[in-house]
Amino acid sequence: VLFNGQILSTNPVYTEVWCPPHVIVEKMVSPTSANLGDTLWYTITLSNPTATPIIGATAEDQIPPGTTYVSGSAWASSGTATYTPNKVVWSGNIPAFGSVTFGFRVVIGSTATPQECSGRVDNKAQLFLNAVSYTHLTLPTSDLV
Repeated sequence: VLFNGQILSTNPVYTEVWCPPHVIVEKMVSPTSANLGDTLWYTITLSNPTATPIIGATAEDQIPPGTTYVSGSAWASSGTATYTPNKVVWSGNIPAFGSVTFGFRVVIGSTATPQECSGRVDNKAQLFLNAVSYTHLTLPTSDLV
């Protein structure tokens, strides 16, 4: 800035640029402790804290080993959630300053391995924006009792 023939500086200013767009991925499971034969309910929320809608997003969630997908249980608050072999796929748009939620159920079956019976069923969801993958681990995981 020029003032009375002198060059004056201003304070620096910054803008955060999110590439790709900033999305908050939250995943929940209920219950957090389970037995063989119990049903687990997975819920994934994709939140967009920006003023720009996210168009054409896709998220995938693999069916955990040792569990069986409950037929017809995939659902979405907007967009579509469908079961394809071994995973649930959500596709749609995430509104500006908004969120979408999708989920599904699985049953812990008799095919659970000793490793799974000794601790927990791990599961994670992946979000795809412009063919770039973002992974989120389920927190908390389901402990097998």
